Amino acid sequence: MQMRVHRLRDTLKLLDSVVPRKPTLAILANVLLKDGKAHATDLATWAIMELPEVDEDCLIPHRQVLELLENVPGNEELTIEVKEKTLALSWSSGKASYEVADANDYPILPDKKVVAEGDFDGDLLVAALKAISSYCATEDSRLILTGVTLYLGEKMSAAAGDGFRMGYQDLPFSFPLEQAMVIPQRTVKILDMLWKKCATPPPPVGSLVALITAKRNLHLSVNGDNKAYFRFGRAEVIANLLDGTPPEFKKLVPEITANKVKLLAPEFERALRRIKDVAYEGSGIARLTWAESVMTVSAKAAEKGEVEVMVPAVTDDGPGKIAINIKYLMEYFSGKEDFVTMGTTADKSPAVFTYHNYPLVVMMPMFVKAAEEVVEAVEE
Repeated sequence: MQMRVHRLRDTLKLLDSVVPRKPTLAILANVLLKDGKAHATDLATWAIMELPEVDEDCLIPHRQVLELLENVPGNEELTIEVKEKTLALSWSSGKASYEVADANDYPILPDKKVVAEGDFDGDLLVAALKAISSYCATEDSRLILTGVTLYLGEKMSAAAGDGFRMGYQDLPFSFPLEQAMVIPQRTVKILDMLWKKCATPPPPVGSLVALITAKRNLHLSVNGDNKAYFRFGRAEVIANLLDGTPPEFKKLVPEITANKVKLLAPEFERALRRIKDVAYEGSGIARLTWAESVMTVSAKAAEKGEVEVMVPAVTDDGPGKIAINIKYLMEYFSGKEDFVTMGTTADKSPAVFTYHNYPLVVMMPMFVKAAEEVVEAVEE
């Protein structure tokens, strides 16, 4: 089997995020070449890259070979041979060999028994899943909360929550199957990385406007065995979906009809940075109070005293106050350049944040009974 060095090297780089650093099975540290494709898996996620030069089955020790090929000219012709349990690589000025397992021992690819499928604007869908994944739980005490829930059906949406924060977004798509599927956070990260590098540009069309507005296609199919298949360009990502019934996240979003505050994101983020040292000493609490056209952002700590900063705010609905974890606020406001709207119903109720087409985000207030009730609702 022969191919250019850069073809194998680039493929191994694309699969780098899938191959586990500390595999539960030693064989998972390899990439399988089979039937014109390269396969990698950690058993929760499969990634498959088309590689037409592959005409025989073999295992490639991923990191060892990738490190080697980083120092071999990309236009060199690479010869790959497997003799018994030895993988031999050779090119014009060098060669290498590795002891490898039998390719037949690599995990079997799941059967693709499709029950429903559809095509989407991949840029929009993947961006939504990536943004929502920031709100997944990091502890696995409730595994169902560690993934992004994608609600399929006539009106699609995506959501995730960790009991303290929640992200939710309606999507302008429909799917011919009503189902809530929970995609592991790591799978979303892999999908996002491969989409950025492998999505196929739309074909040339008549006008410049049509070309700019053309959509890059992502094909999604699901089977009856709790798996989802994302296909685009030369890549396919297969997700083992998380078992269980996710919360009805949409029902946990408070309806805010009044007491909305508009904040210019860069100004508010600077205020948070000025109080952060004191806030972290004071159990991470950022206190927000507002009236007329000003919000006061403050923090207290026994050993560091008190600090407060005033920022402009549009507060047409009257005065209010709330306390929120400063880490969550700083993460949310980071990188935003325009006005963010924060809505509350009372100082003991969750705050709802909206910003352009980004996911709607709910944050629980600190040290109030109402927050505990919402957390319990998420966990039921």
